[in-house]
This record gives sequence, structure tokens and C-alpha cells, in this order.
Amino acid sequence: MTFAQPLGFWLLALFLPVVLLYLLKQRRRRVQVSTMMFWEGLLKDEHRVASFTRLRRWLSLLLQLLVIGLLAFAVARPLLSGAGFGARRVVVLIDASASMAVWEGTESRRDRAIAAARDLVAGAGQGDSIMIVAVEAQPNVIAPFTESRREALESLDRVRVVHGPADFQRAFDLLSHLPSDDRPTRVFVVSDGAFSPIAFSPPGGMTFDFIGIGDATANVGITAFALRPLPSSPRDFDVMMEVLNATDAPIRAPYEVRANGTLIDAGELDVPAQETVTKRFRQASDEGGIIEVFVDHKDAFPLDNRAYAVLPEPQRIRVGLVTEGNAFVESALLTDDLVDLDIISPADYQAAQIEKDVLVFDRWAPETAPTGDAIYFGVWPKEWNAPPGEALADPVISDWDREHPINRGIQWASLSLREATKFAAPEGFSPLVRCFDDPLIAIREQGEVQTVAVAFDPAASDFPLRVAFPLFTANVLRYMRNGEGAGDVRTIPAGTVLGAEDLVPYSEDAIVSVRQHDAAPEVALPIDTNGADQFLFPVRDAGVYLGSTSTGTDVPLFAVNVCNSTESRIAPSATLPVTGDALPAMTDGFRAGAEPWTLLAAAAFALLCGEWILFHRRWVE
Repeated sequence: MTFAQPLGFWLLALFLPVVLLYLLKQRRRRVQVSTMMFWEGLLKDEHRVASFTRLRRWLSLLLQLLVIGLLAFAVARPLLSGAGFGARRVVVLIDASASMAVWEGTESRRDRAIAAARDLVAGAGQGDSIMIVAVEAQPNVIAPFTESRREALESLDRVRVVHGPADFQRAFDLLSHLPSDDRPTRVFVVSDGAFSPIAFSPPGGMTFDFIGIGDATANVGITAFALRPLPSSPRDFDVMMEVLNATDAPIRAPYEVRANGTLIDAGELDVPAQETVTKRFRQASDEGGIIEVFVDHKDAFPLDNRAYAVLPEPQRIRVGLVTEGNAFVESALLTDDLVDLDIISPADYQAAQIEKDVLVFDRWAPETAPTGDAIYFGVWPKEWNAPPGEALADPVISDWDREHPINRGIQWASLSLREATKFAAPEGFSPLVRCFDDPLIAIREQGEVQTVAVAFDPAASDFPLRVAFPLFTANVLRYMRNGEGAGDVRTIPAGTVLGAEDLVPYSEDAIVSVRQHDAAPEVALPIDTNGADQFLFPVRDAGVYLGSTSTGTDVPLFAVNVCNSTESRIAPSATLPVTGDALPAMTDGFRAGAEPWTLLAAAAFALLCGEWILFHRRWVE
């Protein structure tokens, strides 16, 4: 036995004054009387009842000391061991997925789930161990097994909805790995049941009860959203969104597209009942930034009516074209409005150090390759020890790497070549376009430096006359500038835990704090910039997150969306979506437990009332 408040035993110190009061003798008054004959009779009667009187006094003292003892034990709050009391392990799994943010009346499903969990904790019996788990992308044990109902109740305030799906499969797998215990385990799942079916075989001694939350069923929301800048023109981007109509009637839902708060597109979508419709369109933004899509439909789950993306700002590329004159290559580079082009003669290149993002060598190459990114048309540096071989007879394009970003959007099969040269590719080059066994275009990547070699003169083909030529140069430049991630928008799933090092790719300046773009600055989360591995925070809420840099400017970092068809179908489930054998259900109900202090206090009050009644009936003094 242990005691939650052992200081309560100080009440036993009241024994001393009570006992002293009973030991004190009443001092008799002296009174003169005319005769003793009457008093002699009274004294004889007093001697006959003295023993019974003393017994009544000692019984009164015993009752009052017993009342004080019971009160002292009640205040000390004894905690009895579970052995012999039928104690159990109680596990409460609380759904913390996005659908628990559905509002029904004046409260959310999360609020109703917390209220149900409080009732479960309050109903735990003496000796029961309680564990509280918030089911998010990972099971979050917010209260490990404890016999303190106060600790379990306080932990429920830390349950927060994550604007993403909950992984109940991992939560149920956690149940299979609980430490062994002789006590039976009772699992309460508090959820709306709006999650994908899971497979689970419960261990022995484990029973389940599903506490369903939620009433609302109708919802309209965005279940998929993607945004992709076009490789040839990063100012333009493609938008794809999928809208779900989880109602029993067809709807016409207005939608809006905004870039940095400015309306750039609007329209309406006709969506049949219980179906989805996909909308694709193209837009442009000169500045990049925050792209928001909004579907205007009032329902119980407004969280999935919006979707966001962070479009990277188009970056200008400094290009140096080393050539004796080639209108085709010049025009292809000049059509790219993000290219700052400088035309350099071979003599000037040899006379000066050129600082460019990319150097393009047209039918002329230095003996020593530059240290940065470079493109070679028709020739390459002598230091490669890969001199041009004999001419290829009737060159044709037989195959190309269709997965590589440089070849994105280009159909090489129709290209007509008048002549090409065998390229003895040195070590490290990978073919992008081939004429059977001979590479026509090859790439080498050494760390952050990329080199592309073209084994034919574009002027000796119809390549410059095709749209594929400026698209090829744009793809190469952007791949060299940004790598394989070029054109990716910045979205991350809810529940991701970020560290300071994860924010480095988003800004050239150090990020010192992070906040949501709709949140007040005072809730900004500071970052420990002294250690890149320092823990930052878990991203829970949908929206766009801004970072404050060391220079005092705010930059959009990334976006978080719900965009999940399972979460948007908010109709609650009547049963747990678990496949396989049926889960063993609870049959004996959940006992309402009471700690011993309540019984002790009740017993003390009953004794006090009994002593008062006996005193008035003259059974005690």
C-alpha cells in the first residue's frame, strides 16, 4: 500500500488534545448545606454507576479517535496494489486524424473524443493501469501506464488533431508489443472509424470496445492537389486538383485560385454525388510564392476546402555562350526570359576569367575544362582524352533515357541528323540519347558539377528548327541550376518532424523562426542555429509556413495539406474497420471505480453522526 498524500497523517496529531480533554477532571464547587442526609443517598447511587459512566466516556473517546483516524487515512489517499482487486490494464486509443476536426454543433469530434476518454479514465477501478495513446501518423504515447487517474486526465489536454491521416495499423501493432502482464488488457478505441481497414490479430487476454464519435456525413473537399512548374518556363505552372462530393446529391462548387493573395483564376465544378472530379489548368506567376486553391462549399469539415503550395521563385541563370557565331544557339538561349546571356568569342574567353552559372561552348572548346557547369556542342576539351572518332554513317536516334529530366517533353525519334561523330565517352559519362551503341548526347555529374556533351553540330540537323531545341536547352540549364529537384513545389505531409537542417534548402539566409502565414508573429517557433541537428517541431496544421531569416525578411518555406480521400469521407463507421478474426469484445462493462479515501471519509462521517446520536441519547458522554 502506498499513499498519494502522506502529509495527511499529521491529522493524527489531533489525538493528543482529544485525549487530554477526556483526562481533565472537572473541579467541584464547595457549597454549604444545612444537612448531609440527602447527599449521602446520592453518593451511594454515584458509586454504583461509576463503572458504567467510565465505560461510556471511554466509548465516546474511542469513537472520536476512530473518526480522526479515518479522516487522516482519507486525506493521505491510500493506493492499494492491484493484486487481489481484479485490476486491469486499460489502453485508450484516441483518433487524432484530420477528420476529428469536423465540427458538429458547438464542439468538434476531438472535443467529444476527449470527453469520452475522460469518462473512461474516471471509471477506472482501483489498481488499474491506464495508458493514453493519440493515434497520429505515428502512435503518440502521451501517458504511459500509470495508476494515477489525475496524470491520465491531465495528459488528455495534450491530444491535438493532426491535419493528416492517422496510422491505426501502427497503433494496433503497438498493442502486440506491450510488455507481458498477468492482468487482462482492455482496449478502448475512441474514433469516428474514418480510416482505412487494418489487419490485426489480438494477443490473448486483450478485449476491445469501440466508442464511435461523430454524426455528420456530408462533405465536399479537395482530395488531391498538385502543382508543377513547366521546365521550359518556370513562370508557368500546371495545377491539378481532385474534388470529392461525399453527399447524396450532385453539386456545383465554385473554386478560386490565388497567387500571393491575388485572384488569378475562378470557375465552377459540377461534381456528381459520391464521386470525384479532376480539374487541370495552367497559370503563371512572375514571383512564385504561395498558391492557394479554395472550393466554396459550406460543410462540417472546412479544413479540406483549401489546398496550398509554395512555388519557388523563378531564378535567373547567368549563361556565357562561347562561339564564333551561331544564330540558332543564340536564339534558343535568348527565347528563355530567365537567361542572362553573354556572348563571348573564343579569344575573349582565353583572355579573361569568366564567372557564369553555365558555360555553353559552340563548336569550340578550351583544352582544359572549366570547373563549373558546361555544355559542349560538337567538340569537347582535349584533357578528356576522348577525341572525336570517325563520322557515324546515316546517324539515327535509336533510344533515349525517357526518365531523365533533361529529356522531359522531348520526342527525339523524329529528329533528322545529317552527320554526327563517334564520341569515345570518358569515365563518368552516361548516355542521354543514343545511336544504337554510340552516345549522341551524354552527361557527367561530379558532385554539384554537371557536364553535357552533344556529339553533333545542331546546325547539321533540323534540331534548331524544332520546338525541341529551346526546350532541350531550357531543360539542361534548369537541371544544372537546380538538379533533379528542379520544378518541385514545397509540400510536406502533416505529422512531419522538422529539424533546423531541414530548412536549409528553402533559403540562402539562415532561418531563425517559423510560423504559419495566418498566425500571429508571437507564436513563432525559434530555431537553435548553433546546432543543425537540434529538434525543431512537428508540423501538425494545414497551411503555409513562413520562415523569418537572419536579415529580418519572411520567406514561404513549405505547405501542408489534408488532401486525403479517406479523411474527407467524414461519415462515421459503426464498427472498427479491422480485417481478419473478429476482435474479442468486452462483455462485463466498465466498472466505476472509487478510491478508498472516499469510503474512509464516508465511514468517518457515519461514525461522527452515530456518536452525535448516541450522545443525545446519553449512551456516550
